[in-house]
Amino acid sequence: MHLNLQQNIQIHSKEILQFEHVYTIKIPTLTKCECRFCAVLRMYSTLKETAEFLNIAQSTAETHCRNIKRKLGITGKEHLYKYLVAINTE
Repeated sequence: MHLNLQQNIQIHSKEILQFEHVYTIKIPTLTKCECRFCAVLRMYSTLKETAEFLNIAQSTAETHCRNIKRKLGITGKEHLYKYLVAINTE
């Protein structure tokens, strides 16, 4: 893992936990694992960085994204990231 990514983990871990909690409450159809994925995606915005952070293959990240979009009714080329950012976190 790159040093920059390790530093980002330390810096953003509290925010990721907060977003994970918000998504658990506001999107109850998602599993805990999917909420964590969403929280990390919300912080890093790309599947590549999200996969790297979670130490999963990019293809696994793509599968998570596809399944989450299906559960949320997001179709076509709409971006999950934009949906997650739009959720009120207060």
